[in-house]
Parts: sequence; structure tokens; C-alpha cells
Amino acid sequence: MTVYLAIGTMASLVTGLQTRLSDHLRIVKYQPWFLFIGGLTKRTWAAVALGSVAAVLIVSILVLTNTTVTGCKVLEGAQEPCIFPFSYKGALYTECTTVDNNGTEWCSTKTDHKGVHTQGNWGNCGGDCAPGCRTVSGPVEDALCVFPFTWQGKVYRECTSSHNDGIMWCATQTDWSGNYVDEKWGHCGETCSGCGTEEGDSCIFPFTYQGTTYTECTTQDNNGTLWCALGTDTGGNWRSDLHTWGNCGAGCTVGCHTHSGVPCVFPFQHNGTQHRECVREENTTSDLTWCATDVLGSGEMVEGKWEYCAGGCS
Repeated sequence: MTVYLAIGTMASLVTGLQTRLSDHLRIVKYQPWFLFIGGLTKRTWAAVALGSVAAVLIVSILVLTNTTVTGCKVLEGAQEPCIFPFSYKGALYTECTTVDNNGTEWCSTKTDHKGVHTQGNWGNCGGDCAPGCRTVSGPVEDALCVFPFTWQGKVYRECTSSHNDGIMWCATQTDWSGNYVDEKWGHCGETCSGCGTEEGDSCIFPFTYQGTTYTECTTQDNNGTLWCALGTDTGGNWRSDLHTWGNCGAGCTVGCHTHSGVPCVFPFQHNGTQHRECVREENTTSDLTWCATDVLGSGEMVEGKWEYCAGGCS
């Protein structure tokens, strides 16, 4: 008998709840906000859905391009956190770097939506930051790489495998003008930035392909995708039957750029003339050419924002 009473009581409770829920739903159906939602067309709902997806994507991009490294902060001021990765003058950095800072490690504290360093927002790295680009072997071991450095007439802002059998190396000391000092170099550690493939292999420069020598990645015969050689013969030639290759990764400085690694901006206007390639110096016998590195919205070159052209320029 007790069991039957309990079952009857539960049935009454369920019936009561159903009645209350039905009453509440009936009230909700006549609320202004419910009537408004119910009157939306399918096109409006589609627009709302697309807007929501777009908002999520924007937030995701902002988060991904402003990833901070916990604990790594700058020493000065409010000790802002470093932002990694950041792009500076065409090179991608995933840790503190000494480039353009007299051998002292620094990082960016603000980047734009593309992850490019925002001028003026930086600081010297504190003691909690991961060690920067250091050598692990070679003539000088366990020393900070010094960037930029000039070697055989070319400026390097990151480790290079040039003339080193595909092994990344850097200068550990430069003279007053930034030139590599003989025997002051070493092999770069795994954390150093450098031009490599998407799979992480080191590019070999220079390499000769079909009679043309390349000192940086090229799109030749690769459907517009940048690639580099991973092996060459003793003469620096790459052969498809003997050597490997790979598509270049994000740390490579490619295209028309200046000796300091800054990409040239084309087209640009200067003195009323529009230029789509590097410009030869006027009234001189020099072979030097130059380009704009920054332009106004009108395309006019920003006064003083120019440098001499280096690799990748026609």
C-alpha cells in the first residue's frame, strides 16, 4: 500500500510540474522579445549566424597574434610582458633577440593584427625570459649571437647556413661598423631564428639551380611557392636526382628587400614619378639602387624612409 501511495504522489508532482511549465511557456509566447525573435526572417537569422562566426574569428586572430609568454617581461617601466611571435624587419622571432640592440636581448610588447612589431613598443628582456639565440658549438660556444652582422658584403639579421654545409651559424662579435670578426662565430642552437623549411630543415644558401644562383628562397618551378635547397654538390649546384628541397618557412627574408632586411614597398612615388622597382642613383656611376621602405596613403614615399636594395630585386 505504501508503494502505491508513493507512486501516486510522484505522478501528481509530475502532472503539476507539466501544468506549471505549460503555463509559463504560454506566458513567454506573448512576451515582446519572443514575438520579435519569432518574426525574424531566415535571411536575418543567417546574417546573425554569419556575424557570430565573424566575431569568433576576429577574437581568435587577435588572441593568436598577441600570444604572450608567461613570465617573460621587459625590465623597464611597467615591466610589460613580451609578445611572441613577433615580426621585425621581415624576420619572425619566437623569443628575445639581440638584433639592432648592441648585443642586448629585447622583445616586442605590442604587435599589429598581422603580428608585426609596433614601433616604440619594446624593452630589454628580463631574467625570467628563455635564453635568446646562442651558439652551441663551433669556434665560439655558448655565446649570444650578434645581429645584424655583415659577412662577405651581405647583411644577416638571423642565423644563416651560407657556406656552412647547411648548418646554421651566426657572428658572436662584430667591429664598429657591424662587420663579422674573423673566427668569432658559432653554430646556432635549435631555438634561433633562421631561414628553414616548413618541416624545420635548414636551407642552404647560396645554391645554383638551372644556371641561376640564389641567395634566398625562390618560387622558380614551384607554382608560386617559395622553396630552397637542402643539399648541393661541391660546386653549390642543386640537382633533383641527388639533392632534397623544401618549401620555405616563415623565418625567411624573401623578395625585394634592403641590406638591413626591410622589405621594399612598391609602387612608390618620389618627386612626381611612380616607381615599381629599385631606382638607380642619379648623377653617379655607381651600380647601387634604392627603394622606399614606407609610403603614405597616397603612395608618396615618406621622407627619409629609403634604403639601398639588396637581394630579390630585379
